[in-house]
Amino acid sequence: MSRPVIFLMLVLCSQEGFMAGWHLDTKMAQDIVART
Repeated sequence: MSRPVIFLMLVLCSQEGFMAGWHLDTKMAQDIVART
């Protein structure tokens, strides 16, 4: 497996990682909306 996949799995394994990932996805979504 590639490193990004392993990283994502590790992130999903912890509650803090889950919250950080959700926060990052939200920020990315806001950036995309702001661009359009």
